[in-house]
Amino acid sequence: MDIDPNDTFVVEIDCDEWPSSYSRVLTWRQLGELLLKFDELAAVTEGAAYSNRDGSPF
Repeated sequence: MDIDPNDTFVVEIDCDEWPSSYSRVLTWRQLGELLLKFDELAAVTEGAAYSNRDGSPF
């Protein structure tokens, strides 16, 4: 089954501390781009965490 990258779906995030949930309509293409951005941010964060002088990630 192929997925049309322009098909849409709803993403909803809900945290206990938030007054209401947060939802947005995304396309599959946008989700893919968002996941790639998360990977880039994670790599940068991991690199920064281990660049401390004492080697501690914190």
